[in-house]
Amino acid sequence: MGMTEGDTLLLTDDLATFAPCDTMIIAENAFHLKGRTDSARLCMIYAAGRTDVQALFFLEPGKIEVTIDADGETRVGGTEGNVAWQQLTDGLAEYERRVDAVVETFYDDDISEEGMKAKTDYLRRLDEQKAEWLRSFAESNAENAAGRFLIEQCDEF
Repeated sequence: MGMTEGDTLLLTDDLATFAPCDTMIIAENAFHLKGRTDSARLCMIYAAGRTDVQALFFLEPGKIEVTIDADGETRVGGTEGNVAWQQLTDGLAEYERRVDAVVETFYDDDISEEGMKAKTDYLRRLDEQKAEWLRSFAESNAENAAGRFLIEQCDEF
């Protein structure tokens, strides 16, 4: 369920308490926020009183684009860090879809022990591929907010 005219969106840069630091009202199917910042920080836009609409993005210099569709799906872009953040989000979502598809088959009544082992091995390989992809992503994006965030948050980099 998407947003409608007059709905309130909140902005927070406190991802521990989600205390809002600004508000926006949906008008003509859009919301706007203007301001200046000289550094990047991870923020969230979320709908007041709802848990199904939220968008993580980097508040950083430049024109940031945040789209929330009718289903509550979000996309971010506009700046180098946010374009990379969306690429990271998309890549992780694809990994999760692949893992979920395999995990669902674990509950098949007719799965053999050999089949279970093959699926477990496949999941291990997927996890290794994800780790390598994340390392590569972090290295190739080390100069933007998304890459720096990933490097700072992950011990293995």
